[in-house]
Amino acid sequence: NCFRLENESGVGEITLYQVFPGIELVYNDMHMAYCNRQQEPAAGVMEINYCREGRCECLFGENQYCYMAAGDLSFCSLQDNSHQSYFPTSHYHGITVTIDFHAVTEEMKQMLKHLSVELDRIRELSARRNFTMIRASETIEHIFSELYTVPEKIRYGYIRVKMLELLLVLTELDPMEEHEE
Repeated sequence: NCFRLENESGVGEITLYQVFPGIELVYNDMHMAYCNRQQEPAAGVMEINYCREGRCECLFGENQYCYMAAGDLSFCSLQDNSHQSYFPTSHYHGITVTIDFHAVTEEMKQMLKHLSVELDRIRELSARRNFTMIRASETIEHIFSELYTVPEKIRYGYIRVKMLELLLVLTELDPMEEHEE
């Protein structure tokens, strides 16, 4: 599904893929200063954002900002969080992954368990802070950069493989490591 966004600051296009039950991936191509849509709180939902190029700033509440540059990854629980996105350079290309933990089927949970993905651990990690930033790294780059070069005919299957890889990396993330907030 493709959606076109438009306001007085410019235009944007988002392309949505339903990856697995409860897991969606969106390609964001923004040439606008801000997005009208505020991300409202959603119980049991986690949002993961990857910045490929440009800049993105998210305002959480009234005074907490998350600044993302090329290669950065951030994630947050939408449990009690609403946030607004701004693109200070009117140029942003990135990927958003949302996980609705309530919508992940039992069958999917079992499959993920066989692949050593711990959804409960990932959910707990997302709820620790308003948001967690992971600055650009080879691991993050490896997962996301290839999502932009994959041939169209295998894109859907490839996205699924890459999402499993992302979930595995998040499962292994050490919550005691200092990530920026």
